[in-house]
Amino acid sequence: MKKVFRFAVAFALIICLMQAAALADTPVSVQLDGENIVFTDAEPRIVNDRTFLPLRAVFEAMGAEIGYDKGVITAVRGGRTIVMTVGTAEVSVTENGETETIVMDVAPFIDPALSRTFVPVRFAAQALGAGVGWDAEARTVIIIDTDMLIDKAVGDASFGIIEKLMHCGDRYNEGLWDIDTILDGSVMLAPPYEDMGPVDVRFSASCAETSVASKSQATGTIRADLASLFQGLDEALEDGDEEAAEYAGMLAALADDGVGFSACGDLASGKLYVKPDCSALGGDLAAVMGGDLWFSVDLAEMMSSMELDELMPAYTGEIGVKQLLKAGIAFSGDPDNAEYSYAAISEVIGTLAEYLSDGSFTADGDVYTAEISQTSDDISANLTLSVTFKGDEVSAYSMEFSMNGASDDLGNISADVKGSWNDQGGMSITAVMDMGEMFSCDITADLTITPGSTEPETEPPADAAVLDIMALAALVSY
Repeated sequence: MKKVFRFAVAFALIICLMQAAALADTPVSVQLDGENIVFTDAEPRIVNDRTFLPLRAVFEAMGAEIGYDKGVITAVRGGRTIVMTVGTAEVSVTENGETETIVMDVAPFIDPALSRTFVPVRFAAQALGAGVGWDAEARTVIIIDTDMLIDKAVGDASFGIIEKLMHCGDRYNEGLWDIDTILDGSVMLAPPYEDMGPVDVRFSASCAETSVASKSQATGTIRADLASLFQGLDEALEDGDEEAAEYAGMLAALADDGVGFSACGDLASGKLYVKPDCSALGGDLAAVMGGDLWFSVDLAEMMSSMELDELMPAYTGEIGVKQLLKAGIAFSGDPDNAEYSYAAISEVIGTLAEYLSDGSFTADGDVYTAEISQTSDDISANLTLSVTFKGDEVSAYSMEFSMNGASDDLGNISADVKGSWNDQGGMSITAVMDMGEMFSCDITADLTITPGSTEPETEPPADAAVLDIMALAALVSY
């Protein structure tokens, strides 16, 4: 029996090695905007699970001017300049007079036999502003020139209505404002375990914020009824379980008194600070998060790590249609999925650009309305956007989104989302969704903006203890 087992293991190992050898011999292809790049004197290669491409062939195909001097590589494309050094993992990217240093996990190298420089494709292409994907099955690197794709999608179309809509709140970027927000809702979740019933979470939140430009300071309270998460707690209480009693007290306090928080920061720099106040809950949690402990997060770093840098301008008001379409590319597909392709992304962005253009709106006096309907498989969706102008500026808008149909995984699904805004500083949102076997929710939110009186603080007190969330997450994962 042992001989048979050893033979089976040896046979499986040989098969795996044969497959690995076959893959190693399979060339790596590179597509730029759906077209294969032809390599004449040096082929792409994979080293330590990283794809490297011949420097000159790829960069020149992307329209970049290449410079090389004693191991220092310079690539200039449009208004962007990147500098890499052979054997060094750091790359500098300069655009609009500002330079950013990015640390790659691999470094460019020279193949002495070919006298050719190879660069890591993902970092190099992204530094030039391109999107990069990998089709593992076809062993194909997919490079998408996002700027060119967006220029093609935009074409000669005008986007005056959407541009003005995106900037209708710009007047709140100047002066001091108080912002009051109230949130209320419930979420019904599918049972996380077979022996559990559905989880019904009810919650509410209130927040009072003072804002001037990108600087903000806020305080608020979050309440949540999580009793259904602890099914069986009542039986434990009847048995006199002290730990169950402690949990029950915390749950009751969370539902009645809630968790408080303070927050401050400057969105222009991306540095935000949050101080939770769990003192009402009692126990160990109150001891740790009931004092003056703050948590910091670098929003710019977080967005960069998630490759969502294009969303950052939205937080500072510096956003237009092209930035919006770039954000759309980030959500259009998984770069490491075989379905990530130039054709698929181009279709999504082209359709989105068409919907955002002025040609999609019909006018009725000062009200411009666009209606978008899509049907895919057994699901239909409809979006209606109405924008009201007062003179040359947007004075109000409303949005309605509905979706109905059936999914193989979830069963019958539906969604009804409505939102509105007026020039008096009022906004309201309602969302009723039923995602079949996954979850359902009913949420309302109201926001009111009025002139403020107190300048916001953007940092915690000088003597406060501050923990970096990103560093803490890295430590926990390690």
